[in-house]
Amino acid sequence: QTVEGLWKDVKPLFEQLHGFVRYKLREVYGNEVVNLESPIPSNILGDIWGMKWSGIYPLVTPYPKQPSVVDAVAKNLATQDNLSQHVMMIADLYLKDMLDGINLIDNFRTYSVFAQDGRSMTCMASAWDLLTPDEAGRYRLKMCLKPTLTSVLLAIHELGHIIHYKLMSNATFVDRNSQNPAFHESIGDTFYLAVMNPKTLEMLGELCLQFTETRRISIRELSTMWLSKSRTCNTLLQPSYSSNSS
Repeated sequence: QTVEGLWKDVKPLFEQLHGFVRYKLREVYGNEVVNLESPIPSNILGDIWGMKWSGIYPLVTPYPKQPSVVDAVAKNLATQDNLSQHVMMIADLYLKDMLDGINLIDNFRTYSVFAQDGRSMTCMASAWDLLTPDEAGRYRLKMCLKPTLTSVLLAIHELGHIIHYKLMSNATFVDRNSQNPAFHESIGDTFYLAVMNPKTLEMLGELCLQFTETRRISIRELSTMWLSKSRTCNTLLQPSYSSNSS
């Protein structure tokens, strides 16, 4: 009942957001691809599973002429010689501030994988607790880092899993992994969403863009957050809803 009540509260907003995305994509692809009667095709949403729509941000961003935190961070990251070291430094600073001094294992980066580097591997990000007696090499992250804000936030999401593993290291195996996978994902998303705001990004030293925050800039940046979590909207909304809000 609680979940149903929360969804009822936010559903009107999701209907409008869903309709806005449909309208913008219809401008790009035409009515034959994106129409009012069918769901939005998942293959044009910028994600193979249609789960995160941040890949279509350039096509659907509101107020595109306003200064962009996303663009500023991407520009900053593109200048870094050692991307993985830079991103982990950001994560360390952020997590220490958020968790009152808790930091990652010193050699965590040594045993983790941040780039494909010619290896045969899947780039889908994942975090691991190998349950070794010694903490050296116990916690590891595997992903293919890119110089984008999305990639940085994904790394922080995965580090949220590792922080959970570390804090629960003395618990039973069942409790350490959580009884419900959704709970573990919500921990990662807590870190992800907490850092996804202009003021926090500026505090971390990621912004090379100085601007006075306005309503339009706030809406633009909030749209980035929504697109990264819009799978809920596409899953629960029927085509008729998005048609009405288009």
